[in-house]
Amino acid sequence: EQIKKYEGTIDAAEPARLKANAFAIKDYSLWGKLEKIKAPVLIVGAEMDTHHGFEILKKMVSMMPDANFTLMKSNKETHSEKVADLMLSQIENQIKSS
Repeated sequence: EQIKKYEGTIDAAEPARLKANAFAIKDYSLWGKLEKIKAPVLIVGAEMDTHHGFEILKKMVSMMPDANFTLMKSNKETHSEKVADLMLSQIENQIKSS
């Protein structure tokens, strides 16, 4: 299902723009920036997600001062109402604590 979404995105894109964007970000790295993120962050991973490895997500969370990690079963679940409720709960907790 997710692959079909990606295919649709690529099919709808303009090849020249895709190429230009790919070259523009080819050397980009997020790793040196994570520790500078001071805002509360929620990272949601999926057990069956082979693209975003669990260990990499854990490493990202460990590098951010105020990050939390939640593991879901599947990519479909990470895009569900369950995650929306989780996000809302985290926002409400942040409001209460500030």
